[in-house]
Amino acid sequence: AATAPNTDLAAGESIYYADGTTGNVLTNVNNTSSFNFGCTKIEVDRAGTGAVAFNDNVTADFIASKTFKVTPTNNSGAASYTVSLFYTEAEIAGWEAATGQSRANLKVVKVDAAPVSAVTPANQASYTYVVNASTTQAAFCTGGWIYTATFTGTASPVEGFGIGNPPQNPIPVTLLSFRGEYIKGQGNKLTWVVTNQINVQHYELQFSIDGSTFSSI
Repeated sequence: AATAPNTDLAAGESIYYADGTTGNVLTNVNNTSSFNFGCTKIEVDRAGTGAVAFNDNVTADFIASKTFKVTPTNNSGAASYTVSLFYTEAEIAGWEAATGQSRANLKVVKVDAAPVSAVTPANQASYTYVVNASTTQAAFCTGGWIYTATFTGTASPVEGFGIGNPPQNPIPVTLLSFRGEYIKGQGNKLTWVVTNQINVQHYELQFSIDGSTFSSI
C-alpha cells in the first residue's frame, strides 16, 4: 500500500498527496473549516483493479478494490472538508466489469473511525458510514478519474474512503436461495433461505408483471 508523507492540514488549507515512489496523485484534501487537523497521513490501505463486498453480498453493490485511510492528528465532528480520490482508468474499468454498473453511478463512501477495508457484509451494522450522493466525477490528465465529495469529521482520528454505489442502509440479511414451485391443487409454493438476519420482523412478498410496478401477494 502507498503512503504519502505526513503533512500539516491547517484551517483553510488544501493539500495534494502523492505516492512518494511513483509520483502518482493519491488524493487531495481541502480543509474548508477553521479547524486545524494538524499533521495528517493518507495511505492506500487496499489496492486492486476489481471490486469487493462492502455492506452486502449483492455484486452490483460492491465497491472498488482500492481504498484510502486518512489519519489526522486532530479531528472534530463539526469540521468540514472536501476530499478528492484519484483512480486509474484500469481501476474504474475493473469495477465496472465486476459489478455491471456504470462509472456514472460511482459515489464516495466514507467510514467513520475505521478503514473501509474493515467493513464486511457480516459486520457492517457495527460501523457508521456515509454514501455521498453529491459526489462529482472529473477526468484527470489522460489516465484517470477524480471523485470528489464533502464531509464532516468524526471524534475519532481515523477515517476510511472508497468509491462504489452501495445502499446507504442495507437490510441486515443475506439471501442465500429463493425457490418457487407449483403444487397441483394448492398453488404456488415459495421458499427461501437467509443468513445474517438481524432485527427482521417479517417478510413481504411482491410481484410485478412489468418489472417496475409491484403489488403485495
